Amino acid sequence: MSYTNRVLRVNLTTRKVVSLPLPEQLKQDYLGGRGFAVKMLYELLPRDTDPFAPENLLIFATGPLNGTVAPAGASLTAATRSPLTGLLGVDTTSGFWGAELKFAGYDMIIIQGQADELVYLEIDDDHVAIKPADWLRRHGVHDTTNLLQERLGDDFKVAAIGPAGENQVLYASIICDHMDKLSRTGLGAVMGAKNLKAIAVHGTRDINLANTDRFLNKMKESHNAVKNDPMYIPLSRYGTTELFEEAHSAGALAIRNNQEGLFNRIIGVSRNTIDNLSRGPDRRLVERPCSFCIMPCKAYIEIKKNGEPVLRNRPNYQTIASLGPRLGISSAQTIIEANHLCEDMGLDPVSFGGSLAFLMECYQRHKYDQDVLEWGSDSQLLDLIRETAFKQGSGELLSQGVRRMSLFFPGSREFAMEVKGLELPGLEGRAAKAHALAMAVGNRGGDTGLHWPQFEILEKSEQEAEDLFVYGSAADPQDWNGKASMVIWHEYFAALLDSAGICKHYAFSAYALKPRDIAEFLTYATGTTYREMDVMMLGERVSTVERMFNLRFGMNPTTDDTLPKRLLNERLTEGKAQGQTIELGRMLQEYYTLRGYTEDGYLRLEYLQNLNLVSREAVAH
Repeated sequence: MSYTNRVLRVNLTTRKVVSLPLPEQLKQDYLGGRGFAVKMLYELLPRDTDPFAPENLLIFATGPLNGTVAPAGASLTAATRSPLTGLLGVDTTSGFWGAELKFAGYDMIIIQGQADELVYLEIDDDHVAIKPADWLRRHGVHDTTNLLQERLGDDFKVAAIGPAGENQVLYASIICDHMDKLSRTGLGAVMGAKNLKAIAVHGTRDINLANTDRFLNKMKESHNAVKNDPMYIPLSRYGTTELFEEAHSAGALAIRNNQEGLFNRIIGVSRNTIDNLSRGPDRRLVERPCSFCIMPCKAYIEIKKNGEPVLRNRPNYQTIASLGPRLGISSAQTIIEANHLCEDMGLDPVSFGGSLAFLMECYQRHKYDQDVLEWGSDSQLLDLIRETAFKQGSGELLSQGVRRMSLFFPGSREFAMEVKGLELPGLEGRAAKAHALAMAVGNRGGDTGLHWPQFEILEKSEQEAEDLFVYGSAADPQDWNGKASMVIWHEYFAALLDSAGICKHYAFSAYALKPRDIAEFLTYATGTTYREMDVMMLGERVSTVERMFNLRFGMNPTTDDTLPKRLLNERLTEGKAQGQTIELGRMLQEYYTLRGYTEDGYLRLEYLQNLNLVSREAVAH
């Protein structure tokens, strides 16, 4: 129940499309969504496959709660081998595309091969076709989506790449329905390498539940819990700009490539400034909630361009941090337009912002002189986004990401803000140490999106921290004690949510959903009885398979589970994190111990056996 029990296999080289049954054991052990995607990638991807080779896989997967009326049952996962990091490439988004895939009758799409021309994939219930898309070449994401909906109908949901994906920029993204981003790790570049411009989906099937009455009662209970959470009203009004405000209050914004701890022009990009731009003449917010969401964090913004009003998507807090203070930019309107252009070009704004911040510091330190790259230069930003998408001018260099760029500039590794090849988010780890640990051990590289330990920046009490993570000290963002426990809890729960198909904001921004709630939803949806312990072990298994994948493809824990030298060796001289460093060694050893790893970060055989896993590459020799 609540599964469609079908997998769509697409070979773009042979143009062969087949529908296969969903394995029962896969459901039992990996649940859905992110669990399905990473497990199938691990099992099916040939060893040492080049990310741009036809043999690389691009997998889209939904969960058993996706498309139901579970709170924010809207999450979609995509996975591949990343061209940016060479390791696991994975991201999740919410919206409507994942639910539409379920309505069409598929829990997962596995795409392999490479088309001999630019194509798009059309899925209309049982009708699946690979169609020519040269007429969409060089079009941005927004035009591509509009043109496909004009041809196919507004009922189709569209996942598309822009010019950055076509040109295989290493951090190109996939955008679903104009707004919902699968941004990190270069998923759009792999889609572009396959000559796949878009996937348009339409479905008419219903999703069944094992016990509808109990499911609906649980939904009402969860809605009440969400509405009673202190973050419900601010998140509903301000979206994730509220989290940007919380990060700023904690001193946890990365400013000018993590050189500074204080941004004196924060008012220009503040929550209230963006909120004022978000509201039309009648002062009503133009919201765009995702499927079955009662706490909408997405909205449209009306701004003036060449004197005419235009609608733009409200940027999320990671985008504001990465295209704002990180670059010294303090204009909300500039950030909104830059976010729109990143969406249209199909670029990850976090990796782009990190790459540009790195190159700006290279210019500051007289290591780069091909362009004048001054901190806070609004006028250059839009041009550089376009140049990067088309690999022109300085964009050719920026398109390679921080790790590859740092090889060209001697001495720049000291301020290369990346881990495992992935650019860090616009957060300051010296002010938020659970975030720092999450960036060091993240299975997709220097990011917190697979953990989201936002608890530490939300001014929670020590008692709340003790109840969840054992250590009350975990509530203090600058205290390293208890952060390993906090990160692990978030890691398992995040993997569970992504696998079930639930947006993480309900659990990690409002902290209104707990593992036991997801266990109940899954029980009433699928007919299989789940307990809290069962679902957290599912999350642990998914996270462990991700690490197994990385170890298979060359990750070395000693050199890769780390942070940039700046964060470890330099103290900030101002701001709330003044004088702070990151006790990474202590946190990392505690993390390894609690996870059951060896002291050098490999997996113990007995640990894998307890999770019904086995891997020669992952076990310490």
